[in-house]
Amino acid sequence: MSSDNNEKKDAITHRIREVIDLYPSRTEAAESAGCSYQQLMRYYSGNPIKFDVVARLCQRFSLSLDWVWTGKEPEELFGLQAKKREASPDTDKFENSFVKIPVFDVRVSMGHGSWGDDEQKISDLAFRRDWIRAQGWNPEKLAVVTAVGNSMEGIIESGSPVLVDLSQPTINDAGIYVARLDDHLIIKHMQRDIDGTVYITSNNPAYREIVVSPDRLGDLHIVGRAVWSDRKL
Repeated sequence: MSSDNNEKKDAITHRIREVIDLYPSRTEAAESAGCSYQQLMRYYSGNPIKFDVVARLCQRFSLSLDWVWTGKEPEELFGLQAKKREASPDTDKFENSFVKIPVFDVRVSMGHGSWGDDEQKISDLAFRRDWIRAQGWNPEKLAVVTAVGNSMEGIIESGSPVLVDLSQPTINDAGIYVARLDDHLIIKHMQRDIDGTVYITSNNPAYREIVVSPDRLGDLHIVGRAVWSDRKL
């Protein structure tokens, strides 16, 4: 792992510790996180943490997941010591400057997974409204899920949040898409050939290419296009 990745991991661990320390007790934090006390302490020590666990920890204090993940949120808007954001000029500034995208309890493999109308929203992730607008995205058609596995490492790391544009349920251009194939929810590079054949590849060369022939297209259901995960895709 590069020094930059180590520094990023250490910074995320530090912010996760700050969130946990807001709770009256570690036991209460573990209950909110939906894990055992022992597992919480492993997270506190720097072990890899699942994105949905971070979302549950942050939800109680209305903390920004983007701040935890990147450290880039303005301190005056997302101060950790403010356990509840009360009505104020800063609140108005937040509402006007940022748009909240729902985070769903869905994991996509880079494996197994599902996506349906009954998926549970577990939190929100804040994005700058002007940035979303500049990309030409409709915030009402965006959702955040969690990527797991290493097939897309180098572009999307395991445990990372992934912003999905649900308004793009077809492969019009080569890109990274979230799709259901044979009851598996996957996130991969996808490209459609002129005859309809879809080629599905991973960023990790250890994974073989998947070819979906025209007669199997009924088994492939595109959920949407992945457009961001720590950076624009």
